[in-house]
Amino acid sequence: MNHSYLVLGLSIAALPILVNGQPQTLTTVNHSSNKSDLKDSVKDQAVKFKNLIDAVIKNGSIGRFKKNIAHVVGLPGESISKDIEVPVPSKPGVEETRGCYVIYENERPICAYIARVIRTGRESKSQYYRVALDGQLEKAVVLQGKRDESGKVVKGSSAKFEQDINSPEVKQAFDDENEYWLKDWLRKGSKVTPKSAKKSAAVAL
Repeated sequence: MNHSYLVLGLSIAALPILVNGQPQTLTTVNHSSNKSDLKDSVKDQAVKFKNLIDAVIKNGSIGRFKKNIAHVVGLPGESISKDIEVPVPSKPGVEETRGCYVIYENERPICAYIARVIRTGRESKSQYYRVALDGQLEKAVVLQGKRDESGKVVKGSSAKFEQDINSPEVKQAFDDENEYWLKDWLRKGSKVTPKSAKKSAAVAL
């Protein structure tokens, strides 16, 4: 049995050992310190996300996740929301929007969705991240669909793809979107008047 593993979880300490008959020192890894740093990081994330939630509630338009989209992204039914949407500079013919939506139940916020919607011609792709109020990622879904000439979603064209929230790629993509909202938007854009809720990307693909 390798008894050196027994030092795991101990604070940094100097343990005397003998090497070629001479006393030496073995320094253990401070795992308890690493856990403390992780807790501080999670706590800091929760504080930042609360600031985002408060800003969206204060500045957002009243919107609605209709029943068809609510079920797809993981809500039990049609839900009231406070919405902020920000256009993303894109190539000609491409319409791209970032969205942050605070979801309400019984007049209280219960979670948020961070979304990225890309529309090219009649095709659309929507990435939704469901986020707990403490900033932790709970669900990730991609929706794809097509629209007719009038702009309405073509029946039967929609497809849903559940994503693994533990995937490094999904985590990185979420972190990138989260960084925009927690840094760029909160710092620069939180006083910008939001778009009309009637145009909300939350209500359709």
